[in-house]
Amino acid sequence: MKNFFFFFLFILAIGIIAFLGYSGFLSGTAKIFGADKPRDLEVIFNADSLESANNKTKVRLENSFEILAIPEGISVFGSHPVSTVFTSEELTSLFGNSKWVYYPFSDVQIKINDDGTIEISGILLTGRINGFIMATGGLKEKVPWFIKKLEWPFFNPPFYFRGTLGIENNKVNLVIDQAMLGKFTLPARLVKKYRQPLENFITERISFLEGLFVFTLSFSDAGMDFSGELPNRIIFLSSFQ
Repeated sequence: MKNFFFFFLFILAIGIIAFLGYSGFLSGTAKIFGADKPRDLEVIFNADSLESANNKTKVRLENSFEILAIPEGISVFGSHPVSTVFTSEELTSLFGNSKWVYYPFSDVQIKINDDGTIEISGILLTGRINGFIMATGGLKEKVPWFIKKLEWPFFNPPFYFRGTLGIENNKVNLVIDQAMLGKFTLPARLVKKYRQPLENFITERISFLEGLFVFTLSFSDAGMDFSGELPNRIIFLSSFQ
């Protein structure tokens, strides 16, 4: 009976690990099942896309490895007005990957659909969430609990979002049609319940960054229409990876 009990626990443990890996919740095991890859939105971008996006933003981005020079992880200088339209390729090139030590995403793709909805996919780097929040003016005790729960060792799941996004005077309006973490689609009831706290969380991050102010931001078949102010220069504390 004792041997059977330990055998049962062993099989149960293997089953749980396999389930979490297949679902994308254990990075190492997820690779075996191919669950560590984000959804491919088929947004193709290159160096020309990044150059075009940078020419539109006119923001000078710099990387630094000196933590004493940038204790908060990010330094911002000045601002200038910007009114322009960004394509899916340009947005993906800007947000796809970053050397910033607190950037909590990787392999991001942003696709703008003809009806004005957007799709976003990528990898959520949960170990950087706390640093990101602190670097953008957040207080850990005020972070919504569902965001705190995401910070878990070995938990870098793919994510997917489809919906609409609009911003007016820095206030975010978000409508989520579908949200996935790993291979799980989040229940509509849960999405509805935490939509407002998530909007507030994003609004706070935007409002904290000096030199950034969004008069209007909207999406259409033409792209992402942005009107506002952007920083002249941003220095990021960079990782060595």
